[in-house]
Amino acid sequence: MKKLVMNLLRQQLRWMRGSFIRGFWRIAFFNVTSFVFWRQLLTWLTFAITTVLSMQIIVFFVTQGTFLTLLFMLIIPLILNMLLSLSYFAIHREGMQIKQKFKIFALFPLAMVWNFFVLRTIRLIGYLTHKQTGWGTREKVEL
Repeated sequence: MKKLVMNLLRQQLRWMRGSFIRGFWRIAFFNVTSFVFWRQLLTWLTFAITTVLSMQIIVFFVTQGTFLTLLFMLIIPLILNMLLSLSYFAIHREGMQIKQKFKIFALFPLAMVWNFFVLRTIRLIGYLTHKQTGWGTREKVEL
């Protein structure tokens, strides 16, 4: 299991590096008036703002430890995520029962935590190490 998780993390790091390089290419080569330019810029800006705000909330919670901070840090994002995830029920999938959709929907909080703590960190590392273009998981067969 540990090997599987490490392979997943290295794959995500490789993808985040590639994502940054493609994003830089979009900013460098698309016209300022194009949708692609502004979408990429807003994606980076949103990521930066949410990362800084999240770090501020964590630091405030660690230093102050108030209930209100805990509320903002955990419950409000969870509620917002669950509300946004309701659109999942509108997607029709052949052969999928409503019971299966509820099971998957129940995993959204776990996905939110995974995204916040693991994928956000990997994305930051990928942005900072984007010049390391080795495969990471593809140099040899690891299974």
